[in-house]
Amino acid sequence: MTEKQQRIAIAKALGMEVVEIGRMLHLVNWPQGYPEGTPPACPQYTTDLNAMREAVVSLSGLTQDSHGKQFPADGFHAYVAELYRVVNRLHEGAYYHWSDLGTNEAIVATTAAQQAEAFLRTLNLWQDDEP
Repeated sequence: MTEKQQRIAIAKALGMEVVEIGRMLHLVNWPQGYPEGTPPACPQYTTDLNAMREAVVSLSGLTQDSHGKQFPADGFHAYVAELYRVVNRLHEGAYYHWSDLGTNEAIVATTAAQQAEAFLRTLNLWQDDEP
C-alpha cells in the first residue's frame, strides 16, 4: 500500500472521512477538539508515532476485524501479534510462541510505518502492492 492509501485507510478505520484538497489530505468529519474552519490535515500515520499511538489505543476492547473475524483475545493483542510479524518479516501464519513477544526488543523500537502496517493488517485492511 502507498503511504497515502495507508493514511486514508487508518483514518477511515477510526471513523473519519478523508477528502483530497489540492495535493493534501484533509479530514471531513474530524474529532471534537479541532477548531472550526479549514478541515485539519489527515494525520501522517506512517511517520508520526503520536498519531499511531492514538490509532493503536482504539484497538483495545475490539473483538473482531473489519470482516467480522473474531480476535483470539482482543484487538490490541492481535495488533501486537501482527506487529511482531511485520518487524520480523514473518509470513502470515508463521509459528511463534507468545513468550517471544515479550522478549523481542525490536517490537519496542518500531517505526510509525511498521505500526501502521500492523494496524491495518490487524483489521484486515492491508492490501499488498500489485506486482
